[in-house]
Amino acid sequence: MDRSSLRDRPDLLILAALLGMQVWAVGGPTVVFYVLGGLIYLALDFLGLPLAPAPDHQTRRETWGYLLRWTLITLLTVPPMILLVFAFITERLQLGAEAVARNVTLVDSAVQIELAAQMILAGRNPYAEIFEGTAVALTPPVPGYDFNPAVFHYVYPPLSFLLPVPFYLLARATLGWFDLRLITTAFFLVVAFMLMPQLAESLPRRLALMILVLFNPAILLYAAQGQNEVFAFAWLVLTLVCLKQQRFTLALVVLGIGCALKQTIWFMVPFALVYLYHQQRPARWRSWLLRRAGLAGAPLALTLLPFAIWNFPALADDMLGYVSGRGAVAFPIMGYGLGQILLTLGLVQSPRAAFPFWAFQLALGLPMLLLTLRRLWRAPRLSMCAIGYGVFMLVFFFASRFFHDIYILFTLTLVAVGYLTDEA
Repeated sequence: MDRSSLRDRPDLLILAALLGMQVWAVGGPTVVFYVLGGLIYLALDFLGLPLAPAPDHQTRRETWGYLLRWTLITLLTVPPMILLVFAFITERLQLGAEAVARNVTLVDSAVQIELAAQMILAGRNPYAEIFEGTAVALTPPVPGYDFNPAVFHYVYPPLSFLLPVPFYLLARATLGWFDLRLITTAFFLVVAFMLMPQLAESLPRRLALMILVLFNPAILLYAAQGQNEVFAFAWLVLTLVCLKQQRFTLALVVLGIGCALKQTIWFMVPFALVYLYHQQRPARWRSWLLRRAGLAGAPLALTLLPFAIWNFPALADDMLGYVSGRGAVAFPIMGYGLGQILLTLGLVQSPRAAFPFWAFQLALGLPMLLLTLRRLWRAPRLSMCAIGYGVFMLVFFFASRFFHDIYILFTLTLVAVGYLTDEA
């Protein structure tokens, strides 16, 4: 295979890189399964089963080559994720939520969302409640605290616990138990496995998208732990798929639901609106902008309003004050960003100290937001929508109190998804 053809096969490059990660991260007999599947995938090019650049260029032999590769990737990715999720759920059913919270096979955010759903069913306001005495309090302590400060705050928008309510009631009535991962993992697999490949017309890029997201051992672990960034990533990808299919109203509804689930999705709105403006070219752009922005913001506004009326100070303190560092139990400074640098240099006294990170986010984030939106305005491609959002979020998170490895993983993955997206 010459150098030019290798450039046209991102699936091979990504498979080789992530296969190395699997060997390093997973270890044990399971690695043999991954290595064997990877070698068979690589060998298909030399067994007379090439891969056509696009569906309309396929011969019968190339069709078989694509189907075999797709089957291999499916076997290497989907069953391991399902098995690991159900292994963690089974462990929870056997040992209890408290034990798995200590072992971090179920993260505190998933436990808190489940508890918030139970609170709302009992007529209690999750933003005005504390989570002491629950599995949230039993998760490993964070830097600067001998307890998990999340017990005093529920940071996510209301739809994060309202959406699971019908699934919670159904699962309790049929199974006798509920685990949030039944929703988040299923949704993630449907989007990443069935819908995300539609972002590419090129067959190697379709396979590369599947490998990039589903074959990554870190994403596998985070999905099994119930990390809500996995769920948020799926909503962002679903928005991109709707935009690619030119289902613009549906794309804004999906984006709006995502905004009502997690704050980080809010920043995708300007990128989606700039892209949509170039696709639709409205004559009256002001009224167009108000309608589209209203459609994207409606799910968040409609779900926030009852809780703002119910107890606005509690809502504002949990969703905004906690993460910005205000209050006695502020979100801890941690991770790999500016906050950790300032803490290491002694410029900030402790992980719980107040500090105006908003000024750095404004100074670094606003120019990057304008630069990426300007780039999207000049090159209004869907790929730039994903890349611009991912690059901006990397800068924004770096300048915040916390910059976790999971944020780095999913923003860079979304940037890579953008690069693999192709358009007519």
